[in-house]
Amino acid sequence: MQQIKYAATAWGDIRNSPGWLGKVAILALLQFVPVFGQIVLLGYAYGWARDIAWGVHAPLPSRIFGNEDGKLYSRGFFILVILVVFNLVPHVLGLLASGIMSGYGSVVGGHSHSVTAAGFASFIGLLSLALSVAVLVFFAVAAMRVAIYDRISAGFQIDKLWSMLRYDTNGALRILGMAVLISLILSIVVFTVVVLLSILMFGASIPAVMGLSSGSSAHEIALAFGPAIVVFSLLMIVLAYVAEMAAVVVYLMVARACGYWTQQFDVARWRGQDEPMPFEIDQAQRQAQQAHYAAQVQYAQAQAQYAQAQGQQVNYRHEQAQRAYEQAQAQAQALVQVQAQVQAQAQVQAQAQAQAQTQAQAQTQAQPQRWAQGQPQDPMYPQTQQGASASDQAFADRADGSLASDGSADPASPKG
Repeated sequence: MQQIKYAATAWGDIRNSPGWLGKVAILALLQFVPVFGQIVLLGYAYGWARDIAWGVHAPLPSRIFGNEDGKLYSRGFFILVILVVFNLVPHVLGLLASGIMSGYGSVVGGHSHSVTAAGFASFIGLLSLALSVAVLVFFAVAAMRVAIYDRISAGFQIDKLWSMLRYDTNGALRILGMAVLISLILSIVVFTVVVLLSILMFGASIPAVMGLSSGSSAHEIALAFGPAIVVFSLLMIVLAYVAEMAAVVVYLMVARACGYWTQQFDVARWRGQDEPMPFEIDQAQRQAQQAHYAAQVQYAQAQAQYAQAQGQQVNYRHEQAQRAYEQAQAQAQALVQVQAQVQAQAQVQAQAQAQAQTQAQAQTQAQPQRWAQGQPQDPMYPQTQQGASASDQAFADRADGSLASDGSADPASPKG
């Protein structure tokens, strides 16, 4: 959204209105009438501001007292009351600061107390100034709400005023800066003109003063200064009127700028003054949408985490099955190795048994041969090898020799 140049736009609307200078002159003249003049000005200015807030781009109303909507005086009175009430606090603080500065030191006495009083009064004065600036901002928004609702209570809803100001603080401060800057410039201009007129009056009075003698009467002095005083007074009246016209222009510009500022709040959708404003409803809807979107994101994240957890669980189960399979395979291989070892041992045992059987068969075959040769087998020394050993053979030879030498017969052999 493009920012509105409040000062240029408001001044353009005033300057492009037919007969605007005459209307400003009449409104400025009315300001010399207490209360009534202010009511008319406020009702007229903020009625025009209400039109632009509704989106109706129209010039200044052609008749100041026309009262086309029937709310000119009531609207102006309500806004004037709000202005007075809002200015009470900073005005009271200003009076308090002035009273402290003027009387506290003399009442209490003593230099230190005077310095303390001056410091406290300065603080109160700064606080009063800050509140005065804040009052200007709140007053402008309150005046727009009164102009739209036509109720004085709408201008005292501080929460609504604060909500609107918080929504577009920058715009409100720009309008405030515009008003302060223009007022400051006008004050400098008026002060400069007054000083120049005073100098001219004093310069014009010099010849008359120089012509007076020390014994001049009061009548002669009055005649000497009278024309200058009259001219100066007339010029001051004209200057005051021109300054009042400038102040009316500032009032109209500020009111029109506030109308443009209020336009962004979609006045056509406003309902009761106590009900939420359109931007508050829109903000609540956006927050609800954001919360809904955040909930959807959280739900999607939760689903993703659940799916990831499921995947991790499946992977974990798969890894467990893989490890179990590998363990079973390792156990099977170990069993195969054990079986191979058992089979190898069985083969070794079978070979040993076969060798033992072969030796036994060889022994069995050798026994009848020894018997046939007359060699009895000593039951105490069984022969398990194939044939007799050398010692056994020597023993058998000695036995045969002894038997032959003795001539004795074998007890087992028959006697001859």
